[in-house]
Amino acid sequence: MIKITRIVLHPSYVRSNYDGDLHFVTAGQLRGLYNLKDGDIEIIVKRESRGMRLSDEDLHLSTRSDGEYFDAPKFIREHNERITP
Repeated sequence: MIKITRIVLHPSYVRSNYDGDLHFVTAGQLRGLYNLKDGDIEIIVKRESRGMRLSDEDLHLSTRSDGEYFDAPKFIREHNERITP
C-alpha cells in the first residue's frame, strides 16, 4: 500500500439519483462534500492542472450520483496509519 499525500478533485456534471436532474459540482462544492479544509492535505483540481504529473500517492475524488460522500481526511488518516510502520 502507498501513503496518500495529495488529493485530486474532479469537478463534473452528475445526474442525481434523487431528482434525476443534471448538476455541475464545482471543486469548492466537492471540498465541502468530502469534508476537506484548507491545510488538511495538498489539494489540486484536475481541470485546472493541465500537464501536472499524477502520482500513485494521489487520492482522486469526484462526483457521486448516489450522494454518498465520505469524510476524506478521516479516510486518509486511517489509510496512512495502516501503512506506517
